[in-house]
Amino acid sequence: MLEAVSANLCRTPSFDHYKVLPPILEKNRSEYGLPMDETLQLKKCGRGSQGDIYKVDKFDYVVKIANGPSHQIGRASVVAREAKALNCCQRFAVPNVIDLVEYRKYVLLKRDGEFEIRALKKNSISTNKIQTSEVLAVRFAANGSLEDRLIKNGRISEQKCKLIAKSILETLVVLHNKAHIMHRDIKPANIMFDDRDNVKLIDFGVYARGDSKYQFAGSPYYAAPEIWKSSKDGSHYDCKVDLWSLGATLYHVIMGKPPIEGRNLFHLAMMIEKFMSNPQLDFDDKVSPNARSLIQSLLTAADKRLDANQALKHPWFTELKASWSLEPIICKKLKV
Repeated sequence: MLEAVSANLCRTPSFDHYKVLPPILEKNRSEYGLPMDETLQLKKCGRGSQGDIYKVDKFDYVVKIANGPSHQIGRASVVAREAKALNCCQRFAVPNVIDLVEYRKYVLLKRDGEFEIRALKKNSISTNKIQTSEVLAVRFAANGSLEDRLIKNGRISEQKCKLIAKSILETLVVLHNKAHIMHRDIKPANIMFDDRDNVKLIDFGVYARGDSKYQFAGSPYYAAPEIWKSSKDGSHYDCKVDLWSLGATLYHVIMGKPPIEGRNLFHLAMMIEKFMSNPQLDFDDKVSPNARSLIQSLLTAADKRLDANQALKHPWFTELKASWSLEPIICKKLKV
């Protein structure tokens, strides 16, 4: 198993069912599309699972670039797939997902070490003489990520964790049951907060639809055992892999560390196998019995694991008061 996992972790899954979206999403463009007549300056503000992420200067958008002068920018197939996934989320009104602005071709420029993009207009220039790229633009989540919070404070309160968990579960109910999409990379870095502290799930670059048997996808500390197993024998898994990832995320934000740790990938794979032989978690005295119960019900074998609908009905959420709200996760908006 370990050799297979090690080999597959470094590969990008091959997907054959995505289709490129129309060049402009007219509904979004009419509301908050990128300007067509300006050269837009980009500033690097982070890194996703498949490449760098850039903030559009003077606008509340961030972009992923499909093909650029650096291999680190991203892979065209993955960016196209993410655009398709976000478009699907909009069609099915999946809540708490980052807003897709548009996906279209831009002229890509590099000046003084920074990138600029300019809308590609028909018959205006010869595209075979310039660098062009498909660009995925989404709304900017101004208050940072859950990972930012962990880095700053080490852990968050159970009350805030409960609100975040409820938002993500509401997302997964629609994502799994209507859009039939598995996110496959739920983790603190992919849970963002907008300027009103609403939870926003991001980074659908490794999503899959239906019953899957793709190679390893996701982040090792948050990936379900079925995904590790699939990297060995190609076995299928379903949307419950997202519930494991959510459980691992909840444990991390409440306890300040991942539920299962390893010195390297080989050791982590061994520790996951050991855990699954006796899936018991350690909690400190501050964690409520209901929180322990929910997390334990998510970090267990797939046939015993709660789905999103079942998890939302867990007693932990009956304690949630309507007056509770998320305080700003990051006191100051990110400046990039």
